Amino acid sequence: QKPIDWDEIENFGATDRSITESDEVLDEKEATYPLTYGLSFRILICILFSKFEIAEKLCKRLQQKVDLKQDPAYETQTNAYMYIGLVSAGMYRQTKRNKHLQVLRKMKKMFVNFCNTKGKSCTNRTLILRAELNNKHLQVLRKMKKMFVTFCNTKGKSCTNRALILRAELKSLTTKPQDWRMVKRAYDLAITATTDMGEPFKSIGHPNEAGLTSELAGNYLLSVGQPKLAERYFTSALYFYQRWGATAKVDH
Repeated sequence: QKPIDWDEIENFGATDRSITESDEVLDEKEATYPLTYGLSFRILICILFSKFEIAEKLCKRLQQKVDLKQDPAYETQTNAYMYIGLVSAGMYRQTKRNKHLQVLRKMKKMFVNFCNTKGKSCTNRTLILRAELNNKHLQVLRKMKKMFVTFCNTKGKSCTNRALILRAELKSLTTKPQDWRMVKRAYDLAITATTDMGEPFKSIGHPNEAGLTSELAGNYLLSVGQPKLAERYFTSALYFYQRWGATAKVDH
């Protein structure tokens, strides 16, 4: 395996040449998507390896390209909330500067609002299709209704999972050390949601996020003097990372 090129990651998106490997000129809309996905992926790598200063630079570039309130791309918008929030939490731990805590609070609030509005909109549309099942073109309608329910169940869960991760991170930074059990419960809730109905060893919806959240929980428990509990979370994190196939992270 090749080592991670941190210079390439840090400089990604700094110039237009980062947008595409070819010399083909893209219009602004077409160029935005590969750039935002490329930035999101590199921010995640930085989070996994605690390179928060590099990640913060990438987050600023991402925010220049993504409308956090109404970006049409579901994945782009939810990635932005998730990763900017986690980077802000990491930067606050390193610097103790309140501006990072404020960004984390903002991302968590926007993510919760996104879940409440987009989730309700999705569910409403499913109910409309369900009501229409008594009418004509039943085969096509049944298929669309089934696909829509699947979308709500998977995308909705993903959205909620990520909001719960940010909620746990915010609690870890704002709760007194003696109340660590409250924070542990918040991490447990996020992990349970991420691992699909609390059955992590049977069905893992998002092993990358399950691993990351378990690692964050372990780091928090270490910081409040709970090494035995922390070890359990680190063991879980290794398992999830292995399931994800992140061998570089496992070996780190």
